[in-house]
Amino acid sequence: MVYASKKNIIWSFGSSEATTEEIRRLAGENFCLRSWPQREFPDFILESEDLPCLMCFTLNACREFQALPLNQISHLEIVPKLVLLEPGYTAADIEEALDYGLNDIIRPPLTEERLAVSLRRASEMAALHRDVLDMAREIYLEREILENKNDALDFLTTFLSGTVAPVDETEVLRVAYSSLRKLFPVLSLHAVLMQPNNEGNLDAELYIAAPKDHPLYSTWREILLDAATARNPGRSIHSGSTSFSLPGRQQCVPAPGDGHILKLPLVAYRQEEGLIVLLTGMERNISRDQALALDAALGHLALALRNARRFQEMHHMRSTAA
Repeated sequence: MVYASKKNIIWSFGSSEATTEEIRRLAGENFCLRSWPQREFPDFILESEDLPCLMCFTLNACREFQALPLNQISHLEIVPKLVLLEPGYTAADIEEALDYGLNDIIRPPLTEERLAVSLRRASEMAALHRDVLDMAREIYLEREILENKNDALDFLTTFLSGTVAPVDETEVLRVAYSSLRKLFPVLSLHAVLMQPNNEGNLDAELYIAAPKDHPLYSTWREILLDAATARNPGRSIHSGSTSFSLPGRQQCVPAPGDGHILKLPLVAYRQEEGLIVLLTGMERNISRDQALALDAALGHLALALRNARRFQEMHHMRSTAA
């Protein structure tokens, strides 16, 4: 709930035209008066988030307002309220107004000095309410920032510990997929790992998270090849491909059009090892903390994949020698 206008707004209910004009005159240019002489309350005040600084009632209008269902007027509880008693009022009228818990009761005649006291109190309360709202927003933002930092730290801890142990590239990619999903919505993960060959070109292994007989297998293969070629213009790429499954995605293979594609380089010790291609369901940009955590995770992922590949190469050499 916010005060939308720089001018403080007054709502008046049930007063005669003459009284309404007198309130407008006495309030002066710093206040904007909206009045409803009829006793029916417009729907918009029961739903409005742009609250006035003061609500003025005749006693009859106040009775009708107090009779409204609480769920319709609960948002107006914070607004100061006063009753303008009419000539001929009785002691019973004053007692009734007091029972309503109003902030002020003004007896006739209505004077500038008497109204000014009520308006000053209402303005002070409105300013206090705005300050409280501003503080609440700051606290909410600080809490959100702290939660984002904690989430990013938890992700990074899980990611780093999870990708250290595996010695198979596909298992590293599975762990990376599961960890990245805690940072932002990742629908699918594919990868290209590259290394120079003796001819000065590149050997690339495409890791495609789809069965080889799946209709989308060739689609993702082309996306990976195009991404690798774009990052290495003028170099010939000799590619092989490996099919692997992601946790929970054995049968379900998302299509490229199901989300947004991110092509992220994998760099270890200033040498590009390849790239991963993420299909995400993000509806907004990631936060700064998420971006920093992702950047750190990608560097570690590049190193983990390089180590896994070297382990496999050494294992193959030992098996061949034996």
